[in-house]
Amino acid sequence: MAALSPGGGKYPEKLKYEVINKMRKINLRKNLLVVMVMLAISTASSALIAEGDPIDIDSWAQRFQESGVGNFNEIEVIWLTGPDGFKPPVFRNFNKAGWSNNVNSQWYAKATGSTQTVLQFNIAFDGSRSDTFSFLFRAAENGVTKEVAKATWNNGWTFEVLDEAAWNAMGVPSQCSDGIDNDGDGAIDYLADCGCNDPSDNDESDCCTNCAPEPITTIAAIAVLAPVLGYGLVRRRQKQN
Repeated sequence: MAALSPGGGKYPEKLKYEVINKMRKINLRKNLLVVMVMLAISTASSALIAEGDPIDIDSWAQRFQESGVGNFNEIEVIWLTGPDGFKPPVFRNFNKAGWSNNVNSQWYAKATGSTQTVLQFNIAFDGSRSDTFSFLFRAAENGVTKEVAKATWNNGWTFEVLDEAAWNAMGVPSQCSDGIDNDGDGAIDYLADCGCNDPSDNDESDCCTNCAPEPITTIAAIAVLAPVLGYGLVRRRQKQN
């Protein structure tokens, strides 16, 4: 069978242009479908949404709802930009029992509870509602990420779905740099808490205040004191004689 050719061929002119127009319509539909798919990807809506107006209490807070990502039992936030940070306790007024804050600081907070598919809660903010700021939100189930979203406040909320890599790139602060007294000893973070060897240390509680001397310390003490004790014993015997 001879191929169709816009420049001539076996078919009459009318049939030739009908075929060409059909081909153009098919290509147009394909292009339109591609554009629609791209728009759907670029405008994917966040499962995290704001509920109602901001709440003017203890600085201020906002009611949020997380849903549409399947099961989750962990939520976290990391401060991104803005002058003030969160207001501990950061997560408040959960609508489901069994949820509570695990980590509370001005820059990072985490709450866990019973497995849910829909959860409402308040997030408290320091500073003024006239400030513009943003933070990252993460929902997870037993450490497996279900959603990462960026929330931005600028006299109204906007949300953007992000890849898990965006959360991992931020890095969750260690115990020795999170602004929290994790071991309850009254000291916070590296330099202040003797349990912190450096800012990346993730255990504030390993500070030893009333511990037995380490063996090497005991040996060193004996090595220093032995000559002194020996000399004293010799002098005492000389006096007795």
